[in-house]
Amino acid sequence: ILTKKIKKEIKKEETNWHYPKFPRKMKNTLIISAISSSLSVWFTFFGGTDSFKTSAFKSATLSDINFEYSDIISSYGWVSIGFMLIGIISQIIYILWEKKHINEILKSRNIKN
Repeated sequence: ILTKKIKKEIKKEETNWHYPKFPRKMKNTLIISAISSSLSVWFTFFGGTDSFKTSAFKSATLSDINFEYSDIISSYGWVSIGFMLIGIISQIIYILWEKKHINEILKSRNIKN
């Protein structure tokens, strides 16, 4: 129980945005993640139905529809997907860094993981 509290405190301290030793690269990674995820939502919201090609679905039966992504998703949709992927990848980079960083600190302080 005590080691869980110690781990939690170390994680809280080391991943604090305002902590002076918090790496600038990781701040930038989180900023990129937040902005791109927001832009993805923005493009989807304001693109609305323009994000999808409705002509692929007009007067077609289910067996006639070709489910190629390029036939269904328009340019707004692809931009939205691209921004979301950038946001997800940036978040994964941060999570992997955080895990590695915390493990290194726990190891240096001889705290079992």
